[in-house]
Amino acid sequence: MLVLSAPIHYVLELTPKCNNQCTGCGNVFLKDISPLLSVAQWKKILKKIAPHAANLRLSGGEPTLYPQFKAILDAVASLGISITIFTNGRWQNPDDIIELLNNLPQDKGLLISLHGAIPEIHDNFTGIRGSFNETVKNIKLSLSAGLKVATSTIITSENYNRISDIIKFTEKMEIERAFFARYLPVKNNKIIPAKTQLAEAVNVVEYQRKNGAKAEFSVCIPRCFTSSSSEGCLSGVTYCVIDPWGNVRPCTHSPLITGNLLEQSIEEIWHGKEMQDWRNMIPDQCHECIEFSQCHGGCRAAAILDKLKQDPLMGKPVLENCQELNEKIELYENAYPVGHFTLRSESFGYVLINSNRVIPVTHQSKPVLDVLNGSLTLHSIEECFGQEAISFIGALYQKGFVEFK
Repeated sequence: MLVLSAPIHYVLELTPKCNNQCTGCGNVFLKDISPLLSVAQWKKILKKIAPHAANLRLSGGEPTLYPQFKAILDAVASLGISITIFTNGRWQNPDDIIELLNNLPQDKGLLISLHGAIPEIHDNFTGIRGSFNETVKNIKLSLSAGLKVATSTIITSENYNRISDIIKFTEKMEIERAFFARYLPVKNNKIIPAKTQLAEAVNVVEYQRKNGAKAEFSVCIPRCFTSSSSEGCLSGVTYCVIDPWGNVRPCTHSPLITGNLLEQSIEEIWHGKEMQDWRNMIPDQCHECIEFSQCHGGCRAAAILDKLKQDPLMGKPVLENCQELNEKIELYENAYPVGHFTLRSESFGYVLINSNRVIPVTHQSKPVLDVLNGSLTLHSIEECFGQEAISFIGALYQKGFVEFK
């Protein structure tokens, strides 16, 4: 497995405090009441990770409940790093939160939890009557203020058959993207969907995607469970989590602590034994599966939480290609490709970074990457570099790393 020199993406869990009481809360530090990091301590951590960070996600608990939330935003603003706020959308002063975000000079957005398209389902999940209306109101306020908003939905036994409704609801509000995550049982086993229910929900997301819906999966779903566009987890590969006390974990759902950034460098933690052991948690059967390069061996956190050696959703290795997921595209020779990524050098070559997505490439790809500036047509590129370069560009286009003009 390729190991980056340092993580590219970071989740900063500012506080465990939350104003929802979600039955499916994914926080692994529910009972920890230790004093929170101060702004000065967070600045110390930010200084360590800033040289490597392509984007930051502020999370919690509910991140806006961190006592000095504005000071944290000011510290992040000074770094110029792209930022996303993962929030429940229930803010004490919505206008103030929106103004704070709009004043940030860098690229920013909101990821807002939405667990149903009607109050009954969402409120039943959050445990707060009226939370749906409050969250939706603030989603609309944020959109009208020009902020980018995506939603995050946990698939449970209570909403698995309402996925289409949620997608339609987000489309009506003109949400940028709707993310769907399988439920990992940190707190409540009663809302875990049956495997047939989860498969039904996954199939609905895939159907909606094929019909143009801007819907994706977040927490990874093994390709051997059911065919889907879910991509493998990159925890411990491209990103890590920093909890409210400076501890580093590979994943928001994992209780595994691999170090502390108040005491260690990110490089020391990233290349340490605990993080490497996490990366090595790959079931033997995955190595014979043709989907392994996309799936990465399922969800390690799910295995740990269930005290298993592998993701509980895993089935038998996939030995044949699923034709339905192999999307064919037609590229026009007179189109001008333009790269939509930033480039970071690594020992093995480079990584292409587009928002929270990363593609590793070799040194040999650099000449082709250099001409993805809109100056050459695909025909000219093929004449210079051959058909292999066109296939490479096509793959980048499918992943959203290339556009055409």
